[in-house]
Amino acid sequence: MTTDTDKLAALEELATVTRELINNVVQVNADTEDILKLVNDVTSLNQKLATLPRGRALPHYDLSLAKTNTNHTLPYSPVCGPYNPVAPPVDMHYDAELDQLIGKVSCGLPYEGPPNMVHGAIIAGIYDQLLALVSSCTGKPSFTAYLHTDFRKPTPLYKELTFRAWLDKIDGRKMTIKGLCTLDGEILTETEGLFIQLQAIQLQQD
Repeated sequence: MTTDTDKLAALEELATVTRELINNVVQVNADTEDILKLVNDVTSLNQKLATLPRGRALPHYDLSLAKTNTNHTLPYSPVCGPYNPVAPPVDMHYDAELDQLIGKVSCGLPYEGPPNMVHGAIIAGIYDQLLALVSSCTGKPSFTAYLHTDFRKPTPLYKELTFRAWLDKIDGRKMTIKGLCTLDGEILTETEGLFIQLQAIQLQQD
């Protein structure tokens, strides 16, 4: 009999191999017959998945993990969720000494915008998630009201990028949070966001 730990490890592996599938799909250029065979294979797999029990194995959001296991705060996040095959995923951790949230990621071809460059919407999405999780690290999770990103230089695919974010100031329920992305110490993009703490936050737990 498998334990919950075994099940979660298996689900994370399923997301990982599905991520590899996505990466292969955006690059395949085979004969039509071979592609149609793949369509049938994936269709069969989808049909099998549809027969299995539904419902997430973990809560959608767990504030208690914000500083200790940031990626599992939102385990199904499309940015950093280890159980979401859409996520690159960005590997996030809280640095207590710097009081910063740090994310590292290498984006492959599914995240391409300009040739060999990361799509700007992906960069903005990473920032949005990173900055929001900074608010969770303060114990006051907040939602995006405003996000401004300056794109200084192109962001290349297949390079390890380092994202950093930190709390700049608090004004009542308003938080100003800043961030930047570097490659080999060189700043590629910078961002600033305004986040609002709701008076009553209710996040679905499923």
